[in-house]
Amino acid sequence: LKFRKDTELSGKEEVQEMPMAP
Repeated sequence: LKFRKDTELSGKEEVQEMPMAP
């Protein structure tokens, strides 16, 4: 799950793909 790691690092670029991130 690389996209999940990116969400924790960025949390803004993947926020649209993974809205479960703060």
